[in-house]
Amino acid sequence: MTAALASEHQHQDRAEQLKQLRRQMAALMDYAERMMREQGFFADDRQVLSHLAARIFRAARIVVDTALHTGSMAAEEAVAFMRDRTLTPEPVARAEVERYCSWPTQAASYLTGSLQIEALRDRWVADSRGSLKQFHDAVAANPGLPVALVEQLLFPSGS
Repeated sequence: MTAALASEHQHQDRAEQLKQLRRQMAALMDYAERMMREQGFFADDRQVLSHLAARIFRAARIVVDTALHTGSMAAEEAVAFMRDRTLTPEPVARAEVERYCSWPTQAASYLTGSLQIEALRDRWVADSRGSLKQFHDAVAANPGLPVALVEQLLFPSGS
């Protein structure tokens, strides 16, 4: 492999690693928002409503991403869906739809990761492995690892 090709391959590997890290961090942020709501950190109804509006936006992204890539929705329909269902301004909705067109499954990966973290938390609690703080410390101590590897660290085989 020539030096130029090796450099390009290394750049692509780094770019993919950064995408993976962004997905994992977004999943952790989504999970953290849910935990804050569950633990009563939102001081008033406006904060709860803001949280719910963000969740609606993320849910709409999954609908649009899936519909675009299964051919059941055209780009203009997706823009209208985002605009009408999430009250997103048209320029933002259009930019979001363009992103989903160029990066399939990105929106769903955030939710999937968050749900996987929740499942790990539920298992941690059910198995009486420690406190919620200990669980969060263990997850946060391994940023950038795919959730499946975090699971192996939290629940080594045979334990």
